[in-house]
Amino acid sequence: MLERSQWTLSEEEIVREVYRQSERFPLLSKIDEIWFAETVFYDTSKDPGWRDALGVVRYDAAGNELEDFRV
Repeated sequence: MLERSQWTLSEEEIVREVYRQSERFPLLSKIDEIWFAETVFYDTSKDPGWRDALGVVRYDAAGNELEDFRV
């Protein structure tokens, strides 16, 4: 589970980089899924009418999105 709180890199780019780094860190190759807690817009407003946005997205080892639980 990784938290993504900024737009700097897409989830897909992060997934590719994790597996690219498995050459240097062999235990990373054992990961078969990566989950993201998408918090870019979570708790960003002091407005009481603001609806916090939190998403959880699951990717497989090939970088394919499997499920999207954004609320």
